[in-house]
Amino acid sequence: MDNPAAGSTVRLKRRVQSQPVPDGLVLLDLDSLAVLELDAPGAAMWEALAAAPEPATAMEHAISVLLARYDVDRPTLEADLGRFVEELVEAGLASPADEPAASEPTAGMTPLPAPSGPGPGDLYLDLLTRAIAGLTVPANLPRLDTRVLGRDGPCGDPVPMSMIGLVRLRNIRDLAERVLADGVAGDFIECGVWRGGAAMVMRGVLAAHGVSDRKVWLADSFAGLPTPDPERYPEDAFWQPWAGRLAVSEQQVRRNFEAYGLLDDQVRFLPGWFADTLPQAPPAPLALLRLDGDLYASTEVALRQLYPRLSPGGFVIIDDYWLTSCRQAVDDYRAAEAIEAELQPIDWTGVWWRKSAP
Repeated sequence: MDNPAAGSTVRLKRRVQSQPVPDGLVLLDLDSLAVLELDAPGAAMWEALAAAPEPATAMEHAISVLLARYDVDRPTLEADLGRFVEELVEAGLASPADEPAASEPTAGMTPLPAPSGPGPGDLYLDLLTRAIAGLTVPANLPRLDTRVLGRDGPCGDPVPMSMIGLVRLRNIRDLAERVLADGVAGDFIECGVWRGGAAMVMRGVLAAHGVSDRKVWLADSFAGLPTPDPERYPEDAFWQPWAGRLAVSEQQVRRNFEAYGLLDDQVRFLPGWFADTLPQAPPAPLALLRLDGDLYASTEVALRQLYPRLSPGGFVIIDDYWLTSCRQAVDDYRAAEAIEAELQPIDWTGVWWRKSAP
């Protein structure tokens, strides 16, 4: 495919999972499991193409969106976007729209059904998860240039409260509601909260069902990822450049909860490194345990300290099982404790299992 021009058409592959990362985006082909890492400009181009209403207008739509966002002349943008589309085609993530779309097999797992129903609680939780995922503002909404208001730069983009995406957010809702329906005793906890979006879903479930006798615990350093110890945990060597990154302060997370009307005395914060905070708190029991610590050390200490406090029938959610460090910690702990409950896939990276009775 020659360098596409504005009048060209392009069809993005549907079965591609996108995951925001600092300074870019990671694309995963769900069929081949090939990964393509995009920098910030590449992420912006992908999102602009993906937001087009149809393949025939994808290029022109993306050019229009990007010209409004960046200070760049149209010929330069067209050339850059054309080269980017060529890379997508070579990677198997796109094709010219005039070519017939390849048949795409269904996923090898049964997705969780989208929550729906006429009840106000259903409608509230569906809207809440979509808002946290940043999906309540159309991606192609015209941007407001706030410089006319005396501020710097453009605005108008939704700022997601979570990087985990709608499928994993809905998984939290599904398992939290199953805990309530089955009467499993205990509080909810997330270890590694970033902006707090996943824990907001937990609190939202309690609010929607009028539950006032359970708490949601947020365990996080609120200072970014820890400095790894590769001599003790070789799997964590990858994370050395990430120490201190992904930091969101406790004050900011509190403000995020408050903005969604979810900050109250049922939300409890555990600031500090897991090894320091989890041995004492929260008090047992727990009904829902969600781990998003990424590192082997963080995942291992959270499982070791909290899994024994998880009630029979409670659920464990692992956010980043695809990461070697996280997966090895989970596999090692399950083997050491002879946990035979089957891992259930959520999407390309998340898994969960249910604790059986002793």
